[in-house]
Amino acid sequence: MNRQVEAIRASQPRDALLGRVPGRGGLHKLHAEPGAQPVPGLVLYLVQAGLVFFNADYVKNRILAIADGQPEPPRWFILDASAINHMDSTAVDTLEDVRVDLADRGVAFGIADLHSLPGQMVERSGLADRIGHAMLFESAETAAEAFDKRTPAARPAVR
Repeated sequence: MNRQVEAIRASQPRDALLGRVPGRGGLHKLHAEPGAQPVPGLVLYLVQAGLVFFNADYVKNRILAIADGQPEPPRWFILDASAINHMDSTAVDTLEDVRVDLADRGVAFGIADLHSLPGQMVERSGLADRIGHAMLFESAETAAEAFDKRTPAARPAVR
């Protein structure tokens, strides 16, 4: 692979929106799993790369565009950090910007499945306190479960 392609991939990391498949457990990539549906009011966004200075603005712009592009304004936006194995101070600052921009839109921002080193960056910077520890989740699945419990209108009707 040539270096230009590698640089583009690093600066514009792969990502996906997650949702549920009726009758199946877990979360699934909406673009890859037939039948996967978003959770109304909740955006689950997976970034599949480290979050660092050369891709942080791209990810921020993706998050805001996704939030603004929802059919109904989301109540929660969760960054699934399960594939983010590295984060630098620029990325932490950018996530603070995201948190503020989403809050201005009335959207709560959370992070799921932070690895230890990125988690330490989020803690030391004070971002964890500003997000609120109640919005830091062990996994995207636990975030979705918490959303269901805290926002009963988001739950599908039982038939």
